[in-house]
Amino acid sequence: MDSTHLLTATAGYASLRELALNFSFLEQAFDDCSNKFSEYLKNSDTLTTLSLEGDCDFRDACGKRVLRALRDNESILSIKLEDILFDNEALYLMASVFAKNTRLRIIHIHPAYKCVIDGGGHSDRWLPSLTRNDTIEEMTLPFQIWRPPQWLEFFEVLSLKQILKMITIAWFEISVSDMNEFCMVISQGGAEERVTFNPAFDLSLYDNNFSLIRCKSFGDIQAECEDNAPQLQKLTAEVSAVSHVTSLTLSISPLPTEVDHLSPIASLIKATTTLKKLRLVVTATDKAANYKNVSWTATIESLSRNQSISILPIDLNIMKAEDIEKLADVIRCSDNIGRLCVTVEERMSDLFPKHLSRGIASNYTLVSVQFLDHSDPNAFDVTDTARRNCGLVARASQLRMGARLERYV
Repeated sequence: MDSTHLLTATAGYASLRELALNFSFLEQAFDDCSNKFSEYLKNSDTLTTLSLEGDCDFRDACGKRVLRALRDNESILSIKLEDILFDNEALYLMASVFAKNTRLRIIHIHPAYKCVIDGGGHSDRWLPSLTRNDTIEEMTLPFQIWRPPQWLEFFEVLSLKQILKMITIAWFEISVSDMNEFCMVISQGGAEERVTFNPAFDLSLYDNNFSLIRCKSFGDIQAECEDNAPQLQKLTAEVSAVSHVTSLTLSISPLPTEVDHLSPIASLIKATTTLKKLRLVVTATDKAANYKNVSWTATIESLSRNQSISILPIDLNIMKAEDIEKLADVIRCSDNIGRLCVTVEERMSDLFPKHLSRGIASNYTLVSVQFLDHSDPNAFDVTDTARRNCGLVARASQLRMGARLERYV
C-alpha cells in the first residue's frame, strides 16, 4: 500500500485512537492527500495518541500543515515527534501548539541530530507559551532550545506548576562547562525532582568530572567504560554515594590479565540500597584470549546480598562455567530480582537456563525472563514460572483493590 492510499484510509477511519507513522509517508503523499490528512488531524475527535518518526522535516509545507492541525486538535492527549528538523516558522508553530492546544497531556520532542536550535529567535516563543500552559503533564525538550537564563526562568515557573510533573532533557553534544552550568540552573530553579536527563549520556562529559552525577536529574545513566578500569572505579564510586540513580547501564571490556577489573561493580552492588536496574554488557577485547582470570566471585556474592536490584539484564559472554552456575543460584533464590534478560555465549548457551531451571518452581519473584540468542528446553521451565508468577501478581493486585477474583486459575 502506497502512502496516498494509507493516509486516505487513515483519514477515513473514524474510530482510530492511536497512530504511529514514519514521516516519509507524509512527504511522499500528494498535496491533496496531505491536506485531507491534516484536516483529519485537526478535526478528529477520537485520536488520542500520535507518533511521527523518521527523518522528519518540519521545514517543508507538509510538516507545517501537521503542526497547524495539532494546534487546533481537541482530542489528542499524547504526541511524540522523533528526529524532527525545525526552521523558524516551524518553531513558531510549535509554540502556538503549546499556547492554543488545551488537550495535550504528554509531548516528546526529539530533534534530528543535524538540527541546530541555538536558543533565541522563534524558539524564545516556547517559553511564554509553556509557562502559560496548564494542561501538559509530561514532556521532552531539547537542551539547545534555550540558554541558561531562559531555562532558569522556566524552572522557576515550573516550581509553581503542579500539573507538569516530569521533564526529560534530550541533547546530542554538550561541553562539560555547559553541563555544569545547566545542573546549577536546575538546582537554582528548584527543579531537580522533576527534571531528568535522557539516559543516552556521553561518558566523555564526565571523564574528569564525575561529580556531575550528584545532580539529582541523573536518575538513569548509560556509560561505556570499555577497558578503562580507573574510569569505571570513579563512576561506580559516585553512583554508590548518591541515592537518586536508580538505573545504570555499564558497557565494559575487561582485559584478560586484569583479575580485579570487575571489583568496582561488586563494591557498587554491595553498597547501593536504591539502584533498581543494573544492566551489564561485558564484551571481550580479544575473542581469542582466555578470560579465566577475570573474577566474577565478588560481584555474584554482592548480588546475593543486595536487596534493591529488581531488574537485571546481563551479558555472560566472558564468564566461566562455575560462575554462571553461581549466578543462576543467586537469581533463583533472590527475593528482589523480578525481571531478567540474559545473553550467553554459544558454548555456554545451555548451561545457564539448565542450572536456573533446577527448583525454579519454588521461585515466586521472577515475573519476566528473556533468554537471547539461543533456545534451550530448560528455558521454557523458567519462562513458564515467570508467567505463573506474573499471573499471581495480577490476581494479588486485584485482591488488594477488592476486585472479584476468578474462582479457578
